[in-house]
Amino acid sequence: MGSTNVKESDLYQVDSYRAEATRFRAEAEKGMRTAYFALKSMMGMPAGVDFEPADRSLPLRQEKLLELDHYVKEARVNRPEFKQLSEALAAQESLVKGAVSDRYPSFFAAAVGSFAGAPGRDHLSNPYISDDFNHAYGGIVAGAKWNLDFGIAKAKIDKAKAEYNKLLNTKASAEMNIPIQVAKIYQDNVEALTAVNTYKDAAVATRKWVVTAMADFDMGVGTADDMLRAIERYGQNQGKYIEALFRYNLSLAELENAIGMKTW
Repeated sequence: MGSTNVKESDLYQVDSYRAEATRFRAEAEKGMRTAYFALKSMMGMPAGVDFEPADRSLPLRQEKLLELDHYVKEARVNRPEFKQLSEALAAQESLVKGAVSDRYPSFFAAAVGSFAGAPGRDHLSNPYISDDFNHAYGGIVAGAKWNLDFGIAKAKIDKAKAEYNKLLNTKASAEMNIPIQVAKIYQDNVEALTAVNTYKDAAVATRKWVVTAMADFDMGVGTADDMLRAIERYGQNQGKYIEALFRYNLSLAELENAIGMKTW
C-alpha cells in the first residue's frame, strides 16, 4: 500500500484478473467434486464417506511406445472380438456343411449276431419257430435314409450361408476398423506426450518470468501489467500442462483397452 509504482488503473486490472481467477477456481472445484463423487460411486462407497488419495502428485507414466505395427498386431491377437468371430465362423461353417449334407441320402450298415446255448434242452430245427435258448446266427443290415422336403433343405442352406457371409463381413469390418482405432489412439498418445513436455517446459519458463516481473515491479523498473501478464501466462501454461497430462494418461488406458492387453 502507498507504493509509488502502482497506478489506479493497475488496481482495476488486478480486480479484473481476480474475478477471472475466482471463476476458474469455482469451475475447477466443481469438476473436482463431481469426479470425487463419481469415483466413490464406482468403488461402491457411500456418499457420506470420505477418503484421501495415497498420492496427490500428478505422475507421468513413462512407458516407451513401440512402433504402431506392434500394437496393431497385438490387437489382432488379443482383442476378444477377433477371437469370438473366429469361433463363430468355425461354428457357422459346420452348420453350413450340416445343412448341405441333409440334401443327400444317408447310408448305414450294421452287423448283427446272436448265440445262445442251453444244456439239457432239445434243439429245434424249425425255421418257423425261434429257439431263444439254443441258436446261433449272424448277418449284416444295410439301409439308406433320404429326406424329400421339396426345397426346405435348400432354404436352410441359404440361411446358413447368409449367416456365414454376415460373419465374414463383420470380421472384414473389424480387421479394417480396429487398426484404425488403434492408430488414432496411438497418435493421440504421441500428441499428448509432446504437449505434456512442451507445456511443462513452458510452465517452468513462465514461472521464472513471474519471479523476474515481480522483482522488477518491486524495484520500480517494471509495470504491474508485465507482472499480471506473466502470472496469467503461467496459469495458462500450468493448466494446459495438467490437461495434457490427463489426456496422455487417458490415451494410454485407451490404448491398453484397444489392443486387449497392458501396454507395459
